[in-house]
Amino acid sequence: MKRLKAVLAVALAVCLAVFVVLTLRWPFVYDAALIRYVNFLMAHDFAPYRDIQDYNLPGSYFFDWLVTHTLGVSALAWRVYDLLLLTVAGIAMYRIARPWSRFAGFFAAMLFVCFHARDGAGQSGQRDLLITALVLVAVALAAYGDKRRTLRFFLFGLCIGLAAAVKPTAVVALPLLWLAPDAETPISLRRPWRSIGVVLSGFLIAPLAALLWLWRMHAVAAFWRTLTVYVPFHAHMGHLGFWPLATHCITASHGTLLLLALVLAFNDPERELRRLRILLGAGMVYGLISYFVQAKGYPDHRYPFAAFLFLFAAVEFTHALRSPGYRRCLGVVGLLFGTVLSGLSLKRALREHWSGEQVTALANDLNALGDNALSGKVQCLDTVDGCIETLYDMRLVQSTGFVYDEFLLTAPNEMTAREANVQTALREEFLSKIQANPPQVIVVTPRLFPAGPYHYAKLDRWPQLAALLGDCYRLQNERDFPAGRSYHRDGYRLYLRISTAACLHE
Repeated sequence: MKRLKAVLAVALAVCLAVFVVLTLRWPFVYDAALIRYVNFLMAHDFAPYRDIQDYNLPGSYFFDWLVTHTLGVSALAWRVYDLLLLTVAGIAMYRIARPWSRFAGFFAAMLFVCFHARDGAGQSGQRDLLITALVLVAVALAAYGDKRRTLRFFLFGLCIGLAAAVKPTAVVALPLLWLAPDAETPISLRRPWRSIGVVLSGFLIAPLAALLWLWRMHAVAAFWRTLTVYVPFHAHMGHLGFWPLATHCITASHGTLLLLALVLAFNDPERELRRLRILLGAGMVYGLISYFVQAKGYPDHRYPFAAFLFLFAAVEFTHALRSPGYRRCLGVVGLLFGTVLSGLSLKRALREHWSGEQVTALANDLNALGDNALSGKVQCLDTVDGCIETLYDMRLVQSTGFVYDEFLLTAPNEMTAREANVQTALREEFLSKIQANPPQVIVVTPRLFPAGPYHYAKLDRWPQLAALLGDCYRLQNERDFPAGRSYHRDGYRLYLRISTAACLHE
């Protein structure tokens, strides 16, 4: 069995090396570019949540700010950040599994790396990857050792608090402390409130820091409106039902890993892993709750569940190697299957092609119309399909803080009455701002994020906007590109403002 482990370790290490080397040139795109642009706007006197319509929590901006001030602003810096998150998550997984099997920790970490790799450049440095790394570190801190228990509990709370400042679903991970397989009961039965107080003192640091930042930016009320109005509005758009979510949650291959691991766990007479199994099972439950609460079915939303699944499977497979008969056979099958699966995931990752043709073309068109002179005079009607990314690459400030067109162009039959009222108010605010500061250029992408429609049909949902574009702008360029493999990056329309009597007194 040692020889098998060595061969598999070498194979997985080769996969890791290939992944690192061949993906260093992945572009800086999708959600990462959007959050970076919001930080860019804040650096140019746009107040968060007051002037910028964004539903991300302050923790998202903080970690992006941290990357730019430590690693830099390039696409390579973001790749390094993504790899650092994977490294932190992998070390934490190794630490959790180490008392039973060091190979299990390494195997689980490699499965997770390859699972993330298969999702491509669009998921690089995603918030759910960050949250997964923080939760795994928290569990690793709480799981073992009797020394410095107070410090470990404090750091556990700090990690969960940082994760919750990015997405509140991370709060669900707090009970994992009670299930950590420590040498003693993690929460002291003699002084439970003291232990809980230590955890909460660490947990509250990040939320309180975010609140202080919002207070200094005079944005507390605006953030509260975002949290109670815009976040639910966004969550409703692209909401999948239970069965679509369930079918997107886990692939057939990973379901096979889970099934094999469950068979081994329920047929283990020694029960020596009972506490760890409960912890990892609870981690999977946390991951499922996080996934279903977000209700979008995006690839990165599966990361918390997948990480604990891989840990659970790796521990069961390696533990089964110590047993005779069918248990050892199942363990070998599970390890071989996971290794092959990692190779296939890596193959898919290396096929990933995120064309930069659209961003390059748009940048060239904007350069021809004024380049830096367009700063403050350009507006995107887009979310993640390339326009915002291009403005950041060119360091151009928008006319307004509207970085999502989904709120403005959602169909009436897809909204509640309350959401329709919110949309009406946002449309009035948008028109007021572009009338106060008319953009010279408006760029429209063909898709409405997240669920369509496509081919510019979103403009038909707002006749007043269509009339504004027809009366005050002329279509300067319309470019089409082959659809992206996953994200439909297939062109844009560029409208140039015209000076007519009808538009001088909008």
